[in-house]
Amino acid sequence: MSAEKKSEPGRNRTMLVRFLLVVLLLSILPMLSVLASTYIASLAGCTLHEGAVNECTIAGLDFGPTLADMFVSGWFFLVTAPVAAAALLGLILMGLIRFGRWVIARWAL
Repeated sequence: MSAEKKSEPGRNRTMLVRFLLVVLLLSILPMLSVLASTYIASLAGCTLHEGAVNECTIAGLDFGPTLADMFVSGWFFLVTAPVAAAALLGLILMGLIRFGRWVIARWAL
């Protein structure tokens, strides 16, 4: 006999949900970077665009190159958007299946 512990279906589902949530979060990080850099630049009154790096002095330090890098990294979202969509679709399908099983169990009495 094997001493292996059988995995529980609920635990596997929980791990899959956590994995999909992490994938979704990592996939939208480039867009969050664009939003953060735009917000910081607007608070500091700086010009931010993809054409060139502009000086952006905040507290005596030039954050222009950093903000420009954060802003341009948003193009990576074109690659990660399908991954985010797939993860979101997986989460929605899992939720619908779970809801369907709950409805069937509730009304099968």
